[in-house]
Amino acid sequence: MSYLDDWYAVVARNVGGGSNKRFFHEGYGDMVAASKLYEHVIGTVTSGEATSGLRGLKWGELERSAPGVFSGCLGPGARLTPTFREASFESPAAAYLPTPSKQGKFLFVWKEATDGSPPPNPKRIAIHLPTTGDQYYWYRKQIALDLLKHDIASCILMFPYYGPRKPETQYAHVLPSVAAFITQIAAGVMESAGIAQWADTEFPNANVVFTGVSLGGSVASVGALVAAACIENGETRVGVAPIVATSSATSFLTGVLHNRIAWDVLEKAPGDCADTLTEVLREDTCDETVSEKVMLTKENGEPLNATETKLAATMECLSLPKIVRLMSSRRQALGHAPGPPKLGAVTQVSAVNDRFLGKHQGELFGTLRAACLGDENAEKREIAGGHISTLLPSKRGEVLVPAIVSVFTKLDLNQKHTVTRTSAPACAEE
Repeated sequence: MSYLDDWYAVVARNVGGGSNKRFFHEGYGDMVAASKLYEHVIGTVTSGEATSGLRGLKWGELERSAPGVFSGCLGPGARLTPTFREASFESPAAAYLPTPSKQGKFLFVWKEATDGSPPPNPKRIAIHLPTTGDQYYWYRKQIALDLLKHDIASCILMFPYYGPRKPETQYAHVLPSVAAFITQIAAGVMESAGIAQWADTEFPNANVVFTGVSLGGSVASVGALVAAACIENGETRVGVAPIVATSSATSFLTGVLHNRIAWDVLEKAPGDCADTLTEVLREDTCDETVSEKVMLTKENGEPLNATETKLAATMECLSLPKIVRLMSSRRQALGHAPGPPKLGAVTQVSAVNDRFLGKHQGELFGTLRAACLGDENAEKREIAGGHISTLLPSKRGEVLVPAIVSVFTKLDLNQKHTVTRTSAPACAEE
């Protein structure tokens, strides 16, 4: 169903130029603040210290599904009912966020017995990150309900700049500046890692899998690495299931979404507007980054012009290989084990005819596999169709849920192998 990608490309080309319906219509924005937050995220994981977690956590009323409404998601003969409870907290990135985004929110989806007995503690917890424009809980809530059948609880993050966390002047999900985009991603990473820490405290030894579609899968990949470094035995208990995700935000400007960007505004930006961020990125001296920039082209094969090249260089801060290299070099300098934090398991899903991401899907898998505990725990699945088709309801049961479950299965095996190794009796002396 790649025709859905083709349809979106036509729609994107017809959005009015210069309006607030185009991404970055206010230009680059406050890049100094965005750079500080970005460096803080990198510094958190490289220092070996935990994130600040979820301060000021408050819970709303527990909601139970109506009898029979979602009974099918728990399997035949189930005597449990799904429950939903929203939590609010002070975002660990609050100092860098607009006022409406300072308070974070997530929805916890689990189940309880119909006879009123206490709910069991989950041993599997999925953290769901949103795709571009997924401003509320509904879409990911359907995935969470399907996961209940596999005894998987879910935490669904309400992203900064989305839904009730959106500034009043912002149109829908369209971010006004490049700085706002970088801030949203960096804050989302910190908040999702904080949720993982909360889950680890609330439900000790539970396995955690980060997941999301498109943008959500890209943020999930970074969030999982941060969480793996911050919780005990994260290298065996944390995994990721990115769905049609990219390793680099440059896909945002070379794929179909190219036409949704206010290039006329960015063209007028001062030449030094992103210098603060560039200084942070200079820590990575790997020549591979230079060659990748040279090879970047638009979807139709045309080379990038000066304005596009400048934005691509700025967006490189959100490249997973770049982040991993920065993590690795800083961790080594601080005396930690060389390389990035390790992940327990990975299952990536990519679409064969994806017009949004292109070559970056392969790069994402290569980076995640290198960060995985073992090659046998890293898996890539390809599906027919395009990018948008993965959002169709039929894909939940066919693609999304099986991918997430497969990561938990791998993590469960990791735990069993760990227990076997640590509890095996010593050989008797002859």
